[in-house]
Amino acid sequence: MYPKQKRTRIVFLLLSAYVLFQFFWWAFHIVNLHGEIRDLQLNLMPSSADSIESSYQKKVWMVIGEGAVFVSLLLFGLWRIGNYLRKEAELARQERNFMLAVTHELKTPIATLRLFLDTLRSRRLPEEKQASMLSDAVNETHRLDHLVENILLSTRLDHDREGAFAPLNLTELVQMVTAKLRQSIGQLHHFKVELSPDIHIHGDTNQVESLIANLVENAVKYSPEDTSIDISLKRLDGQACFTIEDEGAGIPPQEKERIFRKFYRIGNEETRRTKGTGLGLYLVDRIARQHNGSVRVSSESDKGSTFILCLPLLNDKS
Repeated sequence: MYPKQKRTRIVFLLLSAYVLFQFFWWAFHIVNLHGEIRDLQLNLMPSSADSIESSYQKKVWMVIGEGAVFVSLLLFGLWRIGNYLRKEAELARQERNFMLAVTHELKTPIATLRLFLDTLRSRRLPEEKQASMLSDAVNETHRLDHLVENILLSTRLDHDREGAFAPLNLTELVQMVTAKLRQSIGQLHHFKVELSPDIHIHGDTNQVESLIANLVENAVKYSPEDTSIDISLKRLDGQACFTIEDEGAGIPPQEKERIFRKFYRIGNEETRRTKGTGLGLYLVDRIARQHNGSVRVSSESDKGSTFILCLPLLNDKS
């Protein structure tokens, strides 16, 4: 939490405590005043003691009842304000992490491309070395393009812009996306891909491509080198189910629901080593729901993660 947010929370807590203290203080004085009036009336009219006592009890209960309603409303209002401040602080933290991540994600490929181009311009390298550097440069441009596409797609989805839905061969799309990412970012992992043929859905090609790409990239990103990534696509209960399983560090149980939030990433951006912006899994969840589908995750610490995406089939031929 930043100093300004800490000061805001401290001021809010102090004001809340002061308002509650003042209420109970005035309630005490009101009850005490009614008690003094009762004692005075008893001294003046001892024959009406029962009536005076009954009137006093009614006034006390009236103060208690009105006070209870006031305190309830006050506590509810304070809770809503406190909840709002907490969400604002969380959003500010996530946006700060996002800006740090985006800055790093943009600077890294740009610096790499500049280095490659400067090297190729200033030196005469063997053809094999040139080909290797050009291949790495192309991969960096793909990475940069993927980042920009995620940001643009997130903006479109946040403004509830519907995609261009049409019949879509999901098998071919998964095969194309997987092959492209294996070549660009997954060369140090072992892929096992099993796809049922001719699985069709009704969807937006660009959105579903981004969905699949983000799931594959997430598996590669959080898995050690030389580990396996298993991908499958099959029909199940009238749905097309895409499953991707990795051998990474896994996801702590308390984080499973949070990972689909916008900008959310486990850990702190200043100390986290894994690249990312916190948009990938958010987009996965949003796009899945926009296509009347769902995504869920099962994971154990140090045993990897399994993401299961299910989308309605265009025609169930199973």
